[in-house]
Amino acid sequence: MLAAPVNPADLNQIQGVYPLEAAGPTRVGGNEGVGVVVATSGESLLKAGDWVVPRRGAFGTWREQVVCLDDDVQVVSQNLPLSAAATFIVNPPTAYRLLHDFAQLQKGDVIVQNGANSAVGRYTIQMAKKMGIKTVNIIRDRPHYEALEKELYELGATMVVKSTEFSKQETQDYITRVVGGQPILGFNCIGGIATTEMSRFLSEGSTLVTYGGMAGKNPVISTSSLIFRDIRYAGFWMSRWYQQANSNREKDAERGKMFTEITEMFASGDLKPPNVKQFDFKQNWKEAIEMYTNPDSQARSSDAKPLLIINK
Repeated sequence: MLAAPVNPADLNQIQGVYPLEAAGPTRVGGNEGVGVVVATSGESLLKAGDWVVPRRGAFGTWREQVVCLDDDVQVVSQNLPLSAAATFIVNPPTAYRLLHDFAQLQKGDVIVQNGANSAVGRYTIQMAKKMGIKTVNIIRDRPHYEALEKELYELGATMVVKSTEFSKQETQDYITRVVGGQPILGFNCIGGIATTEMSRFLSEGSTLVTYGGMAGKNPVISTSSLIFRDIRYAGFWMSRWYQQANSNREKDAERGKMFTEITEMFASGDLKPPNVKQFDFKQNWKEAIEMYTNPDSQARSSDAKPLLIINK
């Protein structure tokens, strides 16, 4: 392995509260990362020197070496930045599938998302911009809000709004006038009452997709949105999509197409590599984990994703 990030889902898996269990008796942590092939059997289609990423979750990327089958990994371009390759299979594909699987989006359509400063949120903004889709992006108020707002606009956001302001009807009416219509698709990674506020903003017959629950509260869904406005609610989990692709030839082909398009977007500059903070795997792995687990960690103040550098 060359590098692997530390994600909240990795820690949930270790705690035993994540639906996808680590494989094998050793239960190695880490769901995504990038490795380099060092040796192959005579029948392998892989070549020494290939960069590869896991084709399934719970791969166990927090280790120096892995023995696996060809079908366990997918070759990726060595032209990718290391940080992009190491975080390739979760966040960019999640944004891609959200934009492609739940509505037939056309140029000029509007979508709305909360948690827009998350990795998935940032990729959604960039991919939507390339597709000609307008994005309304909700983020919570915080110190240095203006700097984050500026960053999201630079990525291609159509509008950025504080969650405290978005909850007001007059704000939603104003946004609709500015962007030229109500959203036909919404992405929710917060949960709780934020779900209700987003559903109220969607146009009739739209879909609201939940792919996370950062608030730690179940989505609050109003009866009126179901009956009178025909809002559809759906969930999405990238790991399940990969499980289905492993046993479905058509979906497996779609995975290859998706990986190719994402790679091309990184190469063209349409997607920017994620902001990461690097940690030496042998010496500083505890500090990487403490970015999520220790409120007093100095590294926690950064919004960068911890990245374990395993083999240089």
